[in-house]
Amino acid sequence: MIKKIISTDVPKTVDEAVNFLIAKLSLKDKSTIAKMAEDDLGNLRFSFGLYIRNRLLYPRNDQLLESCRQESGDKYLHWDQASSVIIKRLWERLRVSYKLRVVK
Repeated sequence: MIKKIISTDVPKTVDEAVNFLIAKLSLKDKSTIAKMAEDDLGNLRFSFGLYIRNRLLYPRNDQLLESCRQESGDKYLHWDQASSVIIKRLWERLRVSYKLRVVK
């Protein structure tokens, strides 16, 4: 189970958040996310996205929100939408290393 993080360990950038999540996720979860189609990432919003919001963005983590805004190109990105930016970046990173491939 993912342990509660100390406030000094809270990620300040999207990359730091992705690194944090990769370190905490099980191999099965990493593989599952890596295999998802991009259009299906929205299905994670009310589960994994809520976890990200509650653990990494709240209480107000203005630096991480600003990093999400820069990443998305939306300077008005809302707190509730920031987790989607992190999930998409996580998915992109996991597809490189954790997507199962056919070996011949």
